[in-house]
Amino acid sequence: MTRMVMSMVMLCILAATVIAEDLYVYYTWNILYGTIFSLGVPEEVILINNQFSGPEINCSSNNNIIVNVFNNIDEPLLFTWHGIQLRKNSWQDGTPGTMCPIQLGTNFTYKFQVKDQIGIYFYFPIIGLQRVAGGTGGLRVFGRLLIPISYPGSILLTFLST
Repeated sequence: MTRMVMSMVMLCILAATVIAEDLYVYYTWNILYGTIFSLGVPEEVILINNQFSGPEINCSSNNNIIVNVFNNIDEPLLFTWHGIQLRKNSWQDGTPGTMCPIQLGTNFTYKFQVKDQIGIYFYFPIIGLQRVAGGTGGLRVFGRLLIPISYPGSILLTFLST
């Protein structure tokens, strides 16, 4: 009997330590200037990981997005996530005044959750005319997969009858 009680106590302690969270999606961005030839004319633009336009963020609804941004351009930098509702962390919206800009040679990690926001959005640098110089990209939020649960017919009838 004591062994049974100890087993139940251990099972309860083990169950209390389990934490269920939504998935995390990680990105690391190195921001720098580079030259592209749009229409045959050289132009200095802002690149993200040597890409113009920036990498696309693909995630599912309720995913936690972690973007670690390293600023390697010679001016302060902030990103905004256009259309994304930053619940419980609105200070990470990238707007000057709510955030301090990321200075040259430093990094900042954006952390936010795309909670029930299925659709196509975009991000861009927001200070001065940086948006015109590049550093923009897409952010796609897909609907999360539904977990199929099969109920025996008798249980379903019980739910319907009450």
